[in-house]
Amino acid sequence: MLTDSTYSITIGGICGVAVCSNIILLFALVKVQAKAARSCRGFFLLTTLHCWLSAICCGITIPRVFTFDFVFVFVAVGPLYGEKFSSWFLILWRSILMSSFLLVINKFIYRYILVCRPHIAHVYTSRKWQTIMVVTNIVLLLKWMALTSYGFYPTQEFERIVRSGMLQHFDLDVASTPFIGCSSHNTAATAVVVECLLTIFVLASIGVYCAACTYISIKGNIASLPMKRLHRQMFILLIVESVYTILSLQAPISAVRLLLFTGITSTTTFSYAIGIVLSSFNCFCPAIAILFMRDYRNFLMKMFGLKKP
Repeated sequence: MLTDSTYSITIGGICGVAVCSNIILLFALVKVQAKAARSCRGFFLLTTLHCWLSAICCGITIPRVFTFDFVFVFVAVGPLYGEKFSSWFLILWRSILMSSFLLVINKFIYRYILVCRPHIAHVYTSRKWQTIMVVTNIVLLLKWMALTSYGFYPTQEFERIVRSGMLQHFDLDVASTPFIGCSSHNTAATAVVVECLLTIFVLASIGVYCAACTYISIKGNIASLPMKRLHRQMFILLIVESVYTILSLQAPISAVRLLLFTGITSTTTFSYAIGIVLSSFNCFCPAIAILFMRDYRNFLMKMFGLKKP
Protein backbone atom coordinates (compact mmCIF):
# COMPACT_ATOMS: atom_id res chain seq x y z
CA MET A 1 0.00 0.00 0.00
CA LEU A 2 1.34 3.43 -0.99
CA THR A 3 0.36 5.18 2.24
CA ASP A 4 2.34 2.71 4.36
CA SER A 5 1.53 3.63 7.96
CA THR A 6 4.86 2.46 9.42
CA TYR A 7 6.88 4.56 6.98
CA SER A 8 4.62 7.61 7.38
CA ILE A 9 4.69 7.41 11.19
CA THR A 10 8.48 6.98 11.22
CA ILE A 11 9.18 9.93 8.92
CA GLY A 12 6.51 12.03 10.61
CA GLY A 13 8.03 11.28 14.01
CA ILE A 14 11.53 12.20 12.85
CA CYS A 15 10.25 15.45 11.35
CA GLY A 16 8.30 16.23 14.52
CA VAL A 17 11.43 15.79 16.63
CA ALA A 18 13.35 17.94 14.13
CA VAL A 19 10.79 20.75 14.29
CA CYS A 20 10.80 20.73 18.11
CA SER A 21 14.60 20.48 18.45
CA ASN A 22 15.14 23.35 16.01
CA ILE A 23 12.63 25.53 17.88
CA ILE A 24 14.46 24.75 21.14
CA LEU A 25 17.82 25.58 19.55
CA LEU A 26 16.38 28.80 18.11
CA PHE A 27 15.23 29.76 21.62
CA ALA A 28 18.73 29.08 22.95
CA LEU A 29 20.29 31.14 20.15
CA VAL A 30 18.06 34.10 21.03
CA LYS A 31 18.57 33.86 24.80
CA VAL A 32 22.28 32.98 25.00
CA GLN A 33 25.15 35.08 23.68
CA ALA A 34 27.75 32.34 23.26
CA LYS A 35 31.27 33.75 23.10
CA ALA A 36 32.51 31.04 20.74
CA ALA A 37 29.64 31.56 18.29
CA ARG A 38 29.44 35.36 18.47
CA SER A 39 31.15 35.86 15.10
CA CYS A 40 28.91 33.37 13.27
CA ARG A 41 25.64 33.63 15.19
CA GLY A 42 23.83 34.64 12.01
CA PHE A 43 24.83 31.36 10.36
CA PHE A 44 23.54 29.40 13.36
CA LEU A 45 20.19 31.20 13.14
CA LEU A 46 19.99 30.66 9.38
CA THR A 47 20.84 26.96 9.67
CA THR A 48 18.24 26.47 12.39
CA LEU A 49 15.49 28.18 10.37
CA HIS A 50 16.58 26.25 7.28
CA CYS A 51 16.30 22.87 9.04
CA TRP A 52 13.00 23.89 10.65
CA LEU A 53 11.44 24.76 7.27
CA SER A 54 12.84 21.60 5.67
CA ALA A 55 11.39 19.46 8.47
CA ILE A 56 7.96 21.05 8.03
CA CYS A 57 7.94 20.46 4.25
CA CYS A 58 9.13 16.88 4.73
CA GLY A 59 6.63 16.23 7.53
CA ILE A 60 3.55 17.39 5.61
CA THR A 61 4.48 15.55 2.39
CA ILE A 62 6.36 12.45 3.70
CA PRO A 63 8.23 11.95 0.40
CA ARG A 64 8.94 8.38 -0.68
CA VAL A 65 11.31 7.64 -3.55
CA PHE A 66 10.80 5.10 -6.34
CA THR A 67 13.03 4.32 -9.33
CA PHE A 68 12.30 2.14 -12.36
CA ASP A 69 13.09 2.06 -16.09
CA PHE A 70 15.36 5.15 -15.97
CA VAL A 71 12.70 7.09 -14.03
CA PHE A 72 12.74 8.37 -10.46
CA VAL A 73 9.90 9.98 -8.50
CA PHE A 74 9.34 11.44 -5.05
CA VAL A 75 5.76 10.60 -4.10
CA ALA A 76 3.94 12.48 -1.31
CA VAL A 77 2.40 9.93 1.06
CA GLY A 78 1.91 12.22 4.07
CA PRO A 79 -0.97 14.38 5.35
CA LEU A 80 -1.23 16.10 1.96
CA TYR A 81 -1.68 12.75 0.22
CA GLY A 82 -4.13 13.27 -2.63
CA GLU A 83 -3.70 17.05 -2.80
CA LYS A 84 -2.20 18.05 -6.15
CA PHE A 85 -0.74 21.30 -4.81
CA SER A 86 1.56 19.32 -2.50
CA SER A 87 3.80 18.76 -5.54
CA TRP A 88 4.95 22.33 -4.95
CA PHE A 89 5.85 21.47 -1.36
CA LEU A 90 7.95 18.61 -2.75
CA ILE A 91 9.69 21.07 -5.07
CA LEU A 92 10.29 23.45 -2.16
CA TRP A 93 11.61 20.57 -0.03
CA ARG A 94 14.03 19.44 -2.74
CA SER A 95 15.24 23.01 -3.29
CA ILE A 96 15.88 23.36 0.45
CA LEU A 97 17.93 20.16 0.38
CA MET A 98 20.04 21.59 -2.42
CA SER A 99 20.53 24.86 -0.52
CA SER A 100 21.90 22.94 2.50
CA PHE A 101 25.17 22.40 0.67
CA LEU A 102 25.25 26.07 -0.36
CA LEU A 103 24.84 27.09 3.28
CA VAL A 104 27.79 24.92 4.35
CA ILE A 105 30.01 26.41 1.64
CA ASN A 106 29.06 29.92 2.78
CA LYS A 107 30.29 28.98 6.25
CA PHE A 108 33.59 27.69 4.86
CA ILE A 109 34.09 30.93 2.92
CA TYR A 110 33.31 32.97 6.03
CA ARG A 111 35.76 30.99 8.17
CA TYR A 112 38.41 31.24 5.42
CA ILE A 113 38.10 35.04 5.28
CA LEU A 114 38.22 35.39 9.08
CA VAL A 115 41.31 33.20 9.44
CA CYS A 116 43.22 33.64 6.17
CA ARG A 117 42.10 37.06 4.88
CA PRO A 118 41.24 39.12 7.99
CA HIS A 119 42.05 42.35 6.14
CA ILE A 120 38.86 41.91 4.06
CA ALA A 121 36.66 40.60 6.89
CA HIS A 122 34.87 43.96 6.87
CA VAL A 123 32.78 42.72 3.91
CA TYR A 124 30.59 40.88 6.43
CA THR A 125 29.77 44.13 8.24
CA SER A 126 29.41 46.29 5.13
CA ARG A 127 25.78 46.86 4.08
CA LYS A 128 26.83 46.89 0.42
CA TRP A 129 28.66 43.54 0.54
CA GLN A 130 25.99 41.98 2.75
CA THR A 131 23.41 42.88 0.12
CA ILE A 132 25.56 41.43 -2.66
CA MET A 133 26.07 38.16 -0.78
CA VAL A 134 22.39 37.83 0.14
CA VAL A 135 21.26 38.55 -3.42
CA THR A 136 23.78 36.05 -4.83
CA ASN A 137 22.55 33.28 -2.55
CA ILE A 138 18.90 34.11 -3.22
CA VAL A 139 19.54 33.99 -6.98
CA LEU A 140 21.15 30.54 -6.65
CA LEU A 141 18.23 29.30 -4.54
CA LEU A 142 15.63 30.68 -6.97
CA LYS A 143 17.56 29.15 -9.85
CA TRP A 144 17.37 25.72 -8.21
CA MET A 145 13.66 26.16 -7.56
CA ALA A 146 13.05 27.24 -11.16
CA LEU A 147 15.08 24.36 -12.59
CA THR A 148 13.39 21.87 -10.28
CA SER A 149 9.98 23.19 -11.32
CA TYR A 150 10.94 23.01 -15.00
CA GLY A 151 12.62 19.61 -14.93
CA PHE A 152 10.73 17.73 -12.21
CA TYR A 153 7.13 18.98 -12.23
CA PRO A 154 5.24 16.20 -14.04
CA THR A 155 3.88 16.77 -17.53
CA GLN A 156 0.91 14.78 -18.83
CA GLU A 157 3.24 12.42 -20.71
CA PHE A 158 5.43 11.89 -17.64
CA GLU A 159 2.34 11.26 -15.48
CA ARG A 160 1.26 8.56 -17.92
CA ILE A 161 4.71 6.91 -17.79
CA VAL A 162 4.82 7.03 -13.99
CA ARG A 163 1.31 5.65 -13.49
CA SER A 164 2.01 2.77 -15.85
CA GLY A 165 5.42 2.04 -14.34
CA MET A 166 4.24 2.21 -10.74
CA LEU A 167 1.44 -0.26 -11.47
CA GLN A 168 3.79 -2.58 -13.31
CA HIS A 169 6.74 -2.56 -10.88
CA PHE A 170 5.16 -1.80 -7.50
CA ASP A 171 1.46 -2.56 -8.01
CA LEU A 172 0.66 0.96 -6.81
CA ASP A 173 -1.90 3.36 -8.27
CA VAL A 174 -0.71 6.98 -8.18
CA ALA A 175 -3.48 8.40 -10.36
CA SER A 176 -4.56 10.84 -7.64
CA THR A 177 -1.23 11.11 -5.83
CA PRO A 178 1.09 14.14 -6.12
CA PHE A 179 4.69 13.48 -7.11
CA ILE A 180 7.73 15.03 -8.78
CA GLY A 181 10.48 13.31 -10.71
CA CYS A 182 12.21 12.88 -14.02
CA SER A 183 13.34 10.40 -16.64
CA SER A 184 16.87 10.16 -17.99
CA HIS A 185 15.27 9.87 -21.43
CA ASN A 186 13.98 13.43 -21.03
CA THR A 187 16.63 15.86 -22.26
CA ALA A 188 15.43 18.82 -20.18
CA ALA A 189 15.25 16.82 -16.95
CA THR A 190 18.65 15.25 -17.57
CA ALA A 191 20.11 18.71 -18.19
CA VAL A 192 18.73 19.87 -14.83
CA VAL A 193 20.34 16.91 -13.04
CA VAL A 194 23.69 17.50 -14.78
CA GLU A 195 23.56 21.23 -14.01
CA CYS A 196 22.94 20.48 -10.33
CA LEU A 197 25.88 18.08 -10.29
CA LEU A 198 28.17 20.68 -11.90
CA THR A 199 27.04 23.34 -9.43
CA ILE A 200 27.69 21.01 -6.50
CA PHE A 201 31.14 20.16 -7.91
CA VAL A 202 32.05 23.86 -8.20
CA LEU A 203 30.77 24.59 -4.68
CA ALA A 204 32.59 21.54 -3.30
CA SER A 205 35.85 22.68 -4.93
CA ILE A 206 35.49 26.11 -3.30
CA GLY A 207 34.73 24.46 0.04
CA VAL A 208 37.75 22.14 -0.13
CA TYR A 209 40.07 25.03 -1.01
CA CYS A 210 38.75 27.19 1.84
CA ALA A 211 38.95 24.28 4.29
CA ALA A 212 42.54 23.44 3.33
CA CYS A 213 43.71 27.05 3.61
CA THR A 214 41.88 27.52 6.91
CA TYR A 215 43.41 24.36 8.39
CA ILE A 216 46.93 25.42 7.39
CA SER A 217 46.45 28.91 8.82
CA ILE A 218 45.01 27.65 12.11
CA LYS A 219 47.87 25.19 12.46
CA GLY A 220 50.73 27.62 11.92
CA ASN A 221 49.82 31.27 11.46
CA ILE A 222 47.80 32.14 14.59
CA ALA A 223 50.00 33.15 17.51
CA SER A 224 47.31 33.61 20.17
CA LEU A 225 46.51 30.29 21.86
CA PRO A 226 42.90 31.23 22.89
CA MET A 227 42.16 32.46 19.36
CA LYS A 228 43.67 29.30 17.89
CA ARG A 229 41.47 27.15 20.15
CA LEU A 230 38.37 29.14 19.17
CA HIS A 231 39.05 28.85 15.44
CA ARG A 232 39.90 25.16 15.81
CA GLN A 233 36.62 24.49 17.65
CA MET A 234 34.53 26.26 15.01
CA PHE A 235 36.49 24.61 12.19
CA ILE A 236 35.92 21.12 13.63
CA LEU A 237 32.21 21.94 14.03
CA LEU A 238 32.10 22.99 10.38
CA ILE A 239 33.88 19.83 9.23
CA VAL A 240 31.46 17.63 11.19
CA GLU A 241 28.50 19.54 9.76
CA SER A 242 29.80 19.24 6.20
CA VAL A 243 30.53 15.51 6.55
CA TYR A 244 27.05 14.90 7.92
CA THR A 245 25.53 16.97 5.09
CA ILE A 246 27.35 14.79 2.57
CA LEU A 247 26.35 11.53 4.27
CA SER A 248 22.72 12.40 4.96
CA LEU A 249 21.89 14.45 1.85
CA GLN A 250 24.36 14.11 -1.01
CA ALA A 251 25.03 10.37 -0.55
CA PRO A 252 21.35 9.24 -0.66
CA ILE A 253 20.54 11.63 -3.51
CA SER A 254 23.58 10.33 -5.41
CA ALA A 255 22.33 6.78 -4.83
CA VAL A 256 18.98 7.76 -6.35
CA ARG A 257 20.77 9.31 -9.34
CA LEU A 258 22.76 6.10 -9.78
CA LEU A 259 19.58 4.03 -9.96
CA LEU A 260 18.06 6.63 -12.31
CA PHE A 261 20.87 6.46 -14.87
CA THR A 262 21.27 2.67 -14.63
CA GLY A 263 17.55 1.92 -14.86
CA ILE A 264 17.57 -0.22 -11.70
CA THR A 265 14.24 -0.70 -9.93
CA SER A 266 14.32 0.39 -6.29
CA THR A 267 13.39 -1.96 -3.46
CA THR A 268 11.15 -1.19 -0.48
CA THR A 269 14.17 -1.26 1.83
CA PHE A 270 16.01 1.23 -0.38
CA SER A 271 12.98 3.52 -0.51
CA TYR A 272 12.54 3.46 3.27
CA ALA A 273 16.24 3.97 3.96
CA ILE A 274 16.49 7.00 1.66
CA GLY A 275 13.47 8.63 3.28
CA ILE A 276 14.72 8.05 6.82
CA VAL A 277 18.25 9.31 6.08
CA LEU A 278 17.04 12.43 4.28
CA SER A 279 14.56 13.35 7.02
CA SER A 280 17.10 12.75 9.81
CA PHE A 281 19.33 15.57 8.53
CA ASN A 282 17.02 18.18 10.04
CA CYS A 283 17.12 16.39 13.39
CA PHE A 284 20.88 16.03 13.80
CA CYS A 285 21.90 19.54 12.73
CA PRO A 286 20.69 21.10 16.01
CA ALA A 287 22.12 18.13 17.91
CA ILE A 288 25.57 18.81 16.43
CA ALA A 289 25.37 22.51 17.33
CA ILE A 290 24.34 21.75 20.92
CA LEU A 291 27.03 19.08 21.26
CA PHE A 292 29.82 21.43 20.20
CA MET A 293 28.63 24.70 21.79
CA ARG A 294 29.00 24.45 25.56
CA ASP A 295 27.07 27.66 26.32
CA TYR A 296 23.98 26.44 24.46
CA ARG A 297 24.31 22.97 25.97
CA ASN A 298 24.54 24.29 29.53
CA PHE A 299 21.59 26.64 28.99
CA LEU A 300 19.36 23.84 27.72
CA MET A 301 20.44 21.44 30.46
CA LYS A 302 19.52 24.04 33.08
CA MET A 303 16.22 24.79 31.32
CA PHE A 304 15.21 21.12 31.40
CA GLY A 305 16.45 20.62 34.97
CA LEU A 306 19.35 18.36 34.00
CA LYS A 307 21.90 20.68 35.57
CA LYS A 308 21.75 22.91 38.62
CA PRO A 309 21.81 26.69 37.92
